[in-house]
Amino acid sequence: MLTEEQWQELDRLSRKERLVFITHRYERETYDIHQVTRDWLNQHGIEKPVVYFTQESKAKLVDHLGVSLFVDDRHENCQEVAERTRATVIMPHRHYNQDFSHPKVTRIRDFNEIFSYLSE
Repeated sequence: MLTEEQWQELDRLSRKERLVFITHRYERETYDIHQVTRDWLNQHGIEKPVVYFTQESKAKLVDHLGVSLFVDDRHENCQEVAERTRATVIMPHRHYNQDFSHPKVTRIRDFNEIFSYLSE
């Protein structure tokens, strides 16, 4: 889970248009998944999130948008983006992805490592 300071840093990056959120969500009849996602990000301090929704491959969207740094905790997404795009891929360490390894995927244990990478 992210700290309040980390959410604030994500908001700062979002305002500078250096951060977009790419999510794989399916439409629901009972509620607007787009609004629910934006509301969740707002509740965590991201005031005006740029969110892309896809029901296809995240790698296609990463490539189309020219994303340079991709962060995801699902190893399937990390592997696909690493193999099909030019993006640097970072995967936060979680209990459910600990057995995954890929030469083009950098594993992190602390989210602040991402901010260090971006400040270079």
